[in-house]
Amino acid sequence: MDDLIRGAWETYAKGVNWNNRLGETIILSGFNHFIRSNAALLMAGGSLITAGPPDIGLPPGDDLFAVTGTATSGKLTITCSELLDWFKETGAYLSVEMGRPQSASRNFFAGPWRNAGAIAGLDDTGPTPPHELTAPFTLVETQKVWCRARIIRADARCSTFFGAAPFAAGA
Repeated sequence: MDDLIRGAWETYAKGVNWNNRLGETIILSGFNHFIRSNAALLMAGGSLITAGPPDIGLPPGDDLFAVTGTATSGKLTITCSELLDWFKETGAYLSVEMGRPQSASRNFFAGPWRNAGAIAGLDDTGPTPPHELTAPFTLVETQKVWCRARIIRADARCSTFFGAAPFAAGA
């Protein structure tokens, strides 16, 4: 990367506040955002983007994000808002992660997470529902499952993780 590209990522980084695990607001470096955004983009199936994002700010999360799944199919069924910008943007993704299924009595989950896959945005029409991804862990009936996701825009801006309500795997 040349100085112009590094400068664009630094400009982006200075305009984006980040909350660490203690809830403190910090400023990440341009390099941190470059790695964070492109690692997520590559994991979702996209291509490396070196140019800094032209828009300053993180994409919003999806308040309608929900997940269900069944043990027989081994699939996760994803529900998401079709009104968000990423949905009708080729090169954008909703990247979904699933936690290891837990006993139904568990009320908290902090990991480990595995990548379940991504739903790719598509110009004009958006991706066609139902949105199904293969579960990265084996789904067992009645076990509780947590899922989280993030939105990755075509310009490499990447939202923070947002979660779905946990679900009990069906038969």
